Amino acid sequence: MIFALHNKHLEHTNSQVQSIQYNNLKDLVIIILQLRQHVLDYDLIDEIVIINDCQDIKQDIEYLTKYVFNVLNIKLLTDINNLDLNLNYKDKLIKRSFDKSCSNTYYTLFNHLTNIDQFTTNNPKVTRILSSITFHDLLALRIPKDIVSNKNIKEINDKTYFVSESTYNKWTFNCNTFTRLQLLQISLNIIKQNCKNILFNQNLDIVVILCELNYHRDNAFHNFFHAVDVLQATSVLIKSLDLNEVDKFTLLISTLFHDSCHNGNNNALLQKNEAIHTLIGNTSILENIHFKMLYHLFINILNVNLINNLNHRLRFNHLKLNSLDLELSKDLILATDMQSHTSFLKILEGDLTHLNLLQIIIKAADISNVTRPLLISSQWAYRISKEFKSYELLDESSKIASVDDHVDIGELTVEKCVQLEPNTPNTQIFFIENFASTFFGSLDKKFSAEHAIFQELYSNLRNNYEYWKKVVNK
Repeated sequence: MIFALHNKHLEHTNSQVQSIQYNNLKDLVIIILQLRQHVLDYDLIDEIVIINDCQDIKQDIEYLTKYVFNVLNIKLLTDINNLDLNLNYKDKLIKRSFDKSCSNTYYTLFNHLTNIDQFTTNNPKVTRILSSITFHDLLALRIPKDIVSNKNIKEINDKTYFVSESTYNKWTFNCNTFTRLQLLQISLNIIKQNCKNILFNQNLDIVVILCELNYHRDNAFHNFFHAVDVLQATSVLIKSLDLNEVDKFTLLISTLFHDSCHNGNNNALLQKNEAIHTLIGNTSILENIHFKMLYHLFINILNVNLINNLNHRLRFNHLKLNSLDLELSKDLILATDMQSHTSFLKILEGDLTHLNLLQIIIKAADISNVTRPLLISSQWAYRISKEFKSYELLDESSKIASVDDHVDIGELTVEKCVQLEPNTPNTQIFFIENFASTFFGSLDKKFSAEHAIFQELYSNLRNNYEYWKKVVNK
């Protein structure tokens, strides 16, 4: 289904087009966000078009599509009959990562990055509208109810999107069992609970909503579920650490954005796109892209106040004026590059600086799915195996057209995960032996005496490893 958003009366005969009329610019933004949350599936090619029939806000709409809603690849049309839907899912993935041109026909990472680099002036009108939008704007439906699933309607009516703290304050948290709305609520609650003083004059809702929007939902692993999982893991790991709120806020926001706009493959594959090298460089390509997305949202779009290189001991005096340490955020996100794994193992052998500590926390949270209880860990193992399989789609000679099996991952048993992805035990053993075991073992030795959570992580890791070894040896 194609959703055509229009201001004036629209007539069409296309059965594949659902027309939705908007009243003003804020109404248009809310409709787009509601479509994203309640309707859009992850395997559709073209989901939203805007009919250019309102000259008063034409420039504002162009700004939104170019700088805010890039990932949605919204098209601006003068005539609904000009719509061209020729791409298939495999083409979509290939062009996303490897296309070296700017095009309005489909989303490309290069086009997205180029738009950000060409950004010149903030649109105050759009910023004011975005900053006024809250989570509740996603609930008062402005889109036709008949295009929203009964399950989503029931969730809104019954208010089951509210999640109690007891469900996300322990290491047994399973992100895969929650809905999209619940993930937004969990993210908001975790950050607000850890940063009560610096958020009194900030609208955090739109930050989290736009963060979710910048994750590709067709990524099996590197998606918003993973972002929230890393956020929750970080919040548990820092419970007993003496951190000020600016550091907490920067750390938690960085975890949410740490894979923002991830294209579903890895740095090695992305190296093939020389055009992206020109924009980003040759090292930590994906991680630099993730930080670029955070920078774009906070600086270019929302104009959030920032701290740069402020000594952490002085930050308590700046809580009311600032919120995010931009330089620290970059250091944290770059620390998630697995190419730096060996460097952090060496760092753990000595005394940690304050920056080292925060980098170790986000790195631990990022790869912590192998330290969750077995059932949860196996569901994440299924996700990563499924994403690895999608790499085959990037080979134009491959006959595979899709790797999607439309399963409810939160309902999978350990045995079902292995049945669907038979190589799961071997991939888990490999990752634990080559990366996780030494790293979490070092954390256990260094921190468990004062912070028991690290002992729980390492114990789960060893138990999971023994289970996978038994499966392989059967």
